[in-house]
Amino acid sequence: DQEMLALKQEALHLQEELQAVYQNGRGSSEIQLTLLEQPGREQLTQELEHNHYQVLHYAGHSNLGTAGGKLYLVSNKTGLTETLSGDDLAGLLVNNGIRMAVLNSCRGVYTAATESGGESEAGNLAEALVKRGIPAVLAMAERIPDEVALNLSRLLYRNLKQLYPIDLSLNRARQGLLSSYGSSQMYW
Repeated sequence: DQEMLALKQEALHLQEELQAVYQNGRGSSEIQLTLLEQPGREQLTQELEHNHYQVLHYAGHSNLGTAGGKLYLVSNKTGLTETLSGDDLAGLLVNNGIRMAVLNSCRGVYTAATESGGESEAGNLAEALVKRGIPAVLAMAERIPDEVALNLSRLLYRNLKQLYPIDLSLNRARQGLLSSYGSSQMYW
């Protein structure tokens, strides 16, 4: 019941990026990827509780909202949208040792335009996660096209795979978006 996204394509891009071997003089790290296709709250919770992950990469829909924003999952029973609040997500991630959240979804953090638009009482996912102790959160401030989301993931993980630190990997990914779409687009 949500707008369709290129989630399969993003998963394939991530798999390809993480399996690629680089010959540029830098080492290559071992990053393992577990894919959950449209998990519901129960499946996501069980997966996080039974395994030892360091990073949650979420690709899908999200928005601002009360209780720390909203992340949209899919109910296993109905196939329709289930909402997971940012506060609930934060608790789930903190309790399971997640060190970084990559939210490749729309409106996971505030912008100046959002706050002046009268939604300042609405929370956001990034803020909810940081407040509960997740040390690193990457979130999108605005609505973003699928192509941009795919490029961001590809560039970020390509740099991490080449053993660049997270801050440099993100800077390089942002520069890639800036180069691809220009400074007039705020995707970077």
